[in-house]
Amino acid sequence: SLQPAEMTAVSVDLSQVVPEKGTRNFVNDKRDPRIVDEMMGVAIFRSRADSTVIASMINFGNHPEALAHRNTAITSDFPHYIRDGMENGVPWSTGAVEGLGGVSLFIQGAVGGMMTPLGVEVTDWDGNAFSEASFEKAQAIGHMMATAALEALETAEAVSDPDLAFRVAEFSLPMVNNAFQAMLLMGVFDRKAINYDPNSPLDDNNVPDLPTEMDLIDVGPLRMLSVPGELLPELAIGGYDGSHTNIGDYTDLIFDPDQANPPDFSKAPEGPFLKERMGGEMNWIIGLGNDELGYIIPEYNFILNERVPYLSEAEGDHYEETNSLGPQTAPMIDEWADRLISWKPEQ
Repeated sequence: SLQPAEMTAVSVDLSQVVPEKGTRNFVNDKRDPRIVDEMMGVAIFRSRADSTVIASMINFGNHPEALAHRNTAITSDFPHYIRDGMENGVPWSTGAVEGLGGVSLFIQGAVGGMMTPLGVEVTDWDGNAFSEASFEKAQAIGHMMATAALEALETAEAVSDPDLAFRVAEFSLPMVNNAFQAMLLMGVFDRKAINYDPNSPLDDNNVPDLPTEMDLIDVGPLRMLSVPGELLPELAIGGYDGSHTNIGDYTDLIFDPDQANPPDFSKAPEGPFLKERMGGEMNWIIGLGNDELGYIIPEYNFILNERVPYLSEAEGDHYEETNSLGPQTAPMIDEWADRLISWKPEQ
């Protein structure tokens, strides 16, 4: 059912939807430093023949877990309600918002370390507040995001003939995590590993590499970079200066200096950061794009338990290291992203 289409794309600052709560109306960063990418990406595609909406896309980094750990339902959580709002509209009692029709897609963003609706109280358009894990909370998050997207699209201009481009990089990443190595050897991880001797003990000189992939996709003004895991947002946007610490009237401390193993910003990377380097008019991170290799953590703040690394987390906010390939992952992702961004076809 391919057909000619025009597109409209816009960025929405979610911290301004309920200013007194900022981004904490939607997402909570549960790992220090508390850095949140407040921008939600929105794109729609309309038929050139009759202007009906074919599809819409929403991009934002947030784990779909508003229902929390006791949920036993097979559900897409709050992304269902984003799609519902985008396609069918939202019947707020203070005034209904009209939907677009078509098919709506939620595309995960930089979701690592640890973007979650857990611990969030959501205030909806009608002034109702939801904090307990429930479908009502998931609906409030999704419908509020859809409403913000639909309102932003009302004044956005269409691109009638968007250019298309697609670049692929295939490479491998070392699996340094010895807990992951054990699961690979036991067959719990049923996937290809290369560049090691499976008949010899795994050590620093015999480390499995995992083949993976990243893509750079251009659609008109929109540039999307796929990342094969859960990227911590500070790798995408920086924010060590406090500029992305829950923007809004309500602001979290960027980190607790009294906790064990706090982040040392003197060792933090300097910009430009990944989204700045991507070079598109609008830049999206596609989190968990084509692969799930765990958390992708900045090297400066990658801290392991000295006694049982990877099997037990270090004190402080360092759970994510136990579910990461290793400290080399983030710099290698950065390197391959830059290769994709700088590559040009032969003239």
